[in-house]
Amino acid sequence: MLRVAVTCLCLTGFLPVLRADATDEPNFMRLSLGMRYNTQFDKDTWAPLRGLFQYRTMATYSAGLVQSELGTLTLRGQAGTGPNYTVSWNAFASTLAQPLPAQKFNMRRIYLEGKRDGWLVQAGVTRPNQGDITDLGYDVDGWLRGGRIVAPVGEGTISVASGAIDHIFDPNAFQWWNDWNYFSGKIRQPLPWELAGFVNYEYLDDQNYLGAHLLRHWQLAEDIRLRGQLQAIHNFTTPSWAWGTSARLDIGSVRFSVEYTYINPQLGLRGALSDDFFSFGHRADIRIGGELFFEGFRWFLNTDVVERRVRFRGGFSYAFDAGIGGYLFGGG
Repeated sequence: MLRVAVTCLCLTGFLPVLRADATDEPNFMRLSLGMRYNTQFDKDTWAPLRGLFQYRTMATYSAGLVQSELGTLTLRGQAGTGPNYTVSWNAFASTLAQPLPAQKFNMRRIYLEGKRDGWLVQAGVTRPNQGDITDLGYDVDGWLRGGRIVAPVGEGTISVASGAIDHIFDPNAFQWWNDWNYFSGKIRQPLPWELAGFVNYEYLDDQNYLGAHLLRHWQLAEDIRLRGQLQAIHNFTTPSWAWGTSARLDIGSVRFSVEYTYINPQLGLRGALSDDFFSFGHRADIRIGGELFFEGFRWFLNTDVVERRVRFRGGFSYAFDAGIGGYLFGGG
């Protein structure tokens, strides 16, 4: 029998909410807090396998350092909870008397970012490549120890990133880097028929991958928007595929999405680093959520079905941010 958990999240903010585009400022702080119940069942017998209450705290920040004729330089990063690369939630109670892991809070990313005339350069412990279908894209709270260059080409961009994706089970930016194991190149361009997409090559942990992604938005009404995506990844070192399709419908403040993906177990580490990784093989997701009571406070309910398990996650989150202009040197 499915247990129903009702959680109450009481939050006290230490930053004023200035406006929704605070993250566009050179100096900003965005704080995201959440609480959820995470439960899993055997798909055949419905025997409970997991029942955890979890919380999440994530701070994303930027500090403007230099503004000059050569461009701008900022210090950026992310600190928060989570025991590993793909999980940013700490478990604090179990309904099945399961042992609880340590309560982790680490600096997950910290890097310098330079911008000039559409060019972008990052160096340090930076974010991984993103913008993909959720179950196929790198975890949004993950990291790459190295650097990235993004250059404007035509109406799109071309980007190159390289470094090490390491310490998967120790999300602390302040530690020695392991050996180099990652390179990627990505070309992103607008396409005919209002499509957008990219093609990319990746090298990760002695495996080589080619990928492609298509995306389209439809404005169905003033407050109704639909997004559809297709993506495929081929490992041509150990021949195997991952592919997926997703649709997302926004109606006012409510968001409904469905996603179906397949990740071959032979795909390797690339598949295991996907957002909130659950399982190799076939996976179907249904997610629904929306704003509740006031701006920034949201509810969500997610269901994931894989070949042997079913997972339910439901809870609340609250995000707010503040930002100001100016640079430490040359920005006024």
